[in-house]
Amino acid sequence: MEAGANKFMLQEEVTSYLAENGKDGFNAVNFLERYNLPLNFEGLVSDMIAGM
Repeated sequence: MEAGANKFMLQEEVTSYLAENGKDGFNAVNFLERYNLPLNFEGLVSDMIAGM
């Protein structure tokens, strides 16, 4: 259940970030560090961006 909540939260943050900054030059690690999120979400964030 927690994994689903994390995925939802990340999806919302990524969508918000992309709306403000665009997809060009997106870096998952920089995104996670900017929002002070664990770096172990890097793969999930990268997959989200690839699917957009």
